Amino acid sequence: MILNEAKRDVTVSGDFESTSYSIEAGAKAFAVLSKNIYVNAVKAVIRELSTNAMDIHAEVEKQNVPFKVHLPTTIEAWFGIRDFGTGLSKEAAMKTYTTYFYSTRADSNKYTGALGLGSKSPFAVADSFTVTSWFEGVKYVYTAYKDENQCPQFALLTEEKSDEPSGLEVVVHVEGMEAEFIREAVQVYKHFEIMPDINIPSVVATIKDQLNAMQLVGKDFRLSHKYGRMVAVMGSVGYEIPSQLVDFSSDGILYFELGELNFNPGREQLTLDDKTRTAIKDRYQKIKDEAVDMIFKTIDEENTAWKRRKAFHRFEKGTLGSWLSNSQRRYDYKYTGHHSFATMSKCGRVVKKGVDRTLPMGENIHYFLNQPGCTHRVRYFVRNEHVTAVLLTQSQAEDIEIDAEDLQNPMDLPKPPRSARATQSQLKTYTWNGQTSSRTPADSWEPTVVDLDEDERVYVCINRWKLDGSRYYSVNYMRRAIEAAAKFGVHLNCDEVHGLKNAYVNGKKFEKGNWITVHAYLKREVEKCIKERTFVKYNGYYEDLFKAIAEAGGPEEFSDFVELHEQIDTETPSVLRECDIEVAFDESLDTMEELLLEKYPMLKFARHGGAADMVTILNYVQGENE
Repeated sequence: MILNEAKRDVTVSGDFESTSYSIEAGAKAFAVLSKNIYVNAVKAVIRELSTNAMDIHAEVEKQNVPFKVHLPTTIEAWFGIRDFGTGLSKEAAMKTYTTYFYSTRADSNKYTGALGLGSKSPFAVADSFTVTSWFEGVKYVYTAYKDENQCPQFALLTEEKSDEPSGLEVVVHVEGMEAEFIREAVQVYKHFEIMPDINIPSVVATIKDQLNAMQLVGKDFRLSHKYGRMVAVMGSVGYEIPSQLVDFSSDGILYFELGELNFNPGREQLTLDDKTRTAIKDRYQKIKDEAVDMIFKTIDEENTAWKRRKAFHRFEKGTLGSWLSNSQRRYDYKYTGHHSFATMSKCGRVVKKGVDRTLPMGENIHYFLNQPGCTHRVRYFVRNEHVTAVLLTQSQAEDIEIDAEDLQNPMDLPKPPRSARATQSQLKTYTWNGQTSSRTPADSWEPTVVDLDEDERVYVCINRWKLDGSRYYSVNYMRRAIEAAAKFGVHLNCDEVHGLKNAYVNGKKFEKGNWITVHAYLKREVEKCIKERTFVKYNGYYEDLFKAIAEAGGPEEFSDFVELHEQIDTETPSVLRECDIEVAFDESLDTMEELLLEKYPMLKFARHGGAADMVTILNYVQGENE
């Protein structure tokens, strides 16, 4: 790689006594250049030896031929790189490994190498390593080691004829660092265009998984929907982009041509010079424009509204989502904000029911058509599979236009097996069957057996089949409360309501179960769904007149009245009171009406019967013909 050299900005004139700078070749200097120059020594060794192998393959036009990598294992605790280039002659090997800053690739941007330091990098993790060169039919074996003064030495051990393919192999023993080498190998090789031949298949699989998670792939970038770190890759080497240059935080990669960026001598960080700043800033802006177009194209290729919505969801998280936040309606996704969706999810050892005002989407989410008697099957499925279940009503399924293959029938799920536990862990009780007969209340309840596990269960007290000690006077009254809560998406199926006898509720065994009354359950779940508990209240009489004035182009204060009047919601406060949830009322609309009538007192006698009347009224409120 061609390195940028600073322009000479000093002119010397005159005859001065001067002395050139030099470097004292001692243990301290060699430690700085071979070890201390790297922050992450393990990653540096993998990176430097691998890019050297990649460069020699490019030099002999074997770019598509993978070099071999041996990562350390507990049995074979050594790291090795074997390329299939030309190998090194005896003279070239001696010069390459004993001369710091010597490089044969500093005059071309075809190669990553340039500094003449990478071949000595194994000294960062070990006091010795072995170099084997196959050159023109001869095999040379060398050892590089630190002497008693901690200065590096390079010695030829053996020389013999060989018919093995030409190339170079570097081996360094790294006992105790096996896990670190495997972890860092993933971070190094995921930036290589041609994957090396690695001895541990799981490393390759991990790299593929990480790259596949970056769903948006362009010529110059890879992006994931997740927040994360951006990496600049040049010459198959990844550099974390400094925070000063980050335009957006996404788990992604920006690709650059060799020579476009400058880096520090350890090849671990980018320098913050003008050239690097400009290159990264320009690339950020370029991929923003390209990425949005690619996302829209990917989504639009889906053939149903539901698939388009799912595709949109994959991208709407993280940074990418901020670019698309105003585009949701584009994909024909019908979502009415007053709906709430019933869910089941596992929390620790317990399956909990909940509601969500936004349709849950993503991985490990299953959609079921809510049916009577399905609760136990879905709960059992969620507990065993560690997923989230969304129970949709028929109208919700139609509203969101879910594809048939994604909407499951819960009755196709297996029945929960009967518990084999002792009888004291079970309870013979009753469940509500949905009937509300007041003449024969016993017909409303069916006998059942309940396992007293950690799952929360809903109950009412019954005495001679009638509700007793409950906030509800009858089963019918309870039914109305359940139906009211359903308007918020809180769905309580009839078979989830247990009727417990007073004797059991007042006993010690009751405390061992995770029971909650119907009223307490509905109140808790509805409270999760509501964001606003203050509602506009209006007791006036002039809303029609004020609306007519606003529509006819009257003063803006009448439009403000109409806008506030449209926020009146009488149904929601009624439902909340049914669930014993406190609400407050905003009487500002009445106040606004009083102020308007004080300002325009003749409106109390106004008669709006046609266009002529409205002309008169407008002239009055606009200050004409008073």
